[in-house]
Amino acid sequence: IAAVVAESVSPEVELAVANRMGTPLRHFLAARAFDGATRRLGADPRDTEPMRVIGLVAPVPLLLIQGEADTTVPLEMPDDLPRQAERAPKH
Repeated sequence: IAAVVAESVSPEVELAVANRMGTPLRHFLAARAFDGATRRLGADPRDTEPMRVIGLVAPVPLLLIQGEADTTVPLEMPDDLPRQAERAPKH
């Protein structure tokens, strides 16, 4: 892999799902949905969240793209990924 380019990446998949729900309980409901998926699948889909696996792409260059009008991923969220990559265990 020469490089990774990603658009509108949420460091946490639960957050991306919650932000698409139009209810005050969206974070609670998203968490319960992922808990249910974990029970049904026998594995937690959150284990593949970008903030948990970003260390796997190091030292490959990473370009994150996001628009200011993105309502799923808050504008400041992708900024967390490079910091996560620096702290992530190298594999």
